[in-house]
Amino acid sequence: MSDDSEIARIIASAIQGANITAPVIDLGLTQDQVYRGNEDSLHQAHAAIKALRDAGYQITKPQPQKP
Repeated sequence: MSDDSEIARIIASAIQGANITAPVIDLGLTQDQVYRGNEDSLHQAHAAIKALRDAGYQITKPQPQKP
């Protein structure tokens, strides 16, 4: 798995968890919670990675330090 794929999977998981349409409480109505599909979340994750790279950011995973 490439670094971008791993990062995209992590971001997509966060996006998917955040994309919940909560019940409308202030109107006294209830709605089922709706989750976006994984494909939508992965697309958004790849767009976020591209935007960060285009802005000059570098995404790296820290290497474990030797004792």
